[in-house]
Amino acid sequence: PGLTGDKMSSSEPDSKIDLIDPPAAVKKKINKAFCEPGNVTNNGLLSFSQYVVFPYLGEKEFEINRKPEHGGNVSYATFEELKEAYRTEVIYPLDLKTAVATYINQLLAPIVKAFQSKELKKALLSSIPCHKHKRR
Repeated sequence: PGLTGDKMSSSEPDSKIDLIDPPAAVKKKINKAFCEPGNVTNNGLLSFSQYVVFPYLGEKEFEINRKPEHGGNVSYATFEELKEAYRTEVIYPLDLKTAVATYINQLLAPIVKAFQSKELKKALLSSIPCHKHKRR
């Protein structure tokens, strides 16, 4: 599922993360994501965690940093542990959203940085049909 709980769609920008989304856009999209407490079905953030974040982390644990009054920091070695903690509401939507946004932004940082170069921006804009027509 996408971030909205439905299928990812290019016509619905908030349902997906683009490779060149700046950190603020990633955080905004993730904060708007459908993420009902305890609901592990059609939860786009759990899908991102399973298929993007855990492979990115490799052998490292999925860490959720939170204040002591909110349960303190927790970490999960496997996706199944994270999913069960979410299902049983040991972790809450804001916990998951904050951690996923942090990891996605870490993963995308080198890509976003590379696309800041004038050459890549020019190449990208010239490859988009609507921009080609405006230059005539």
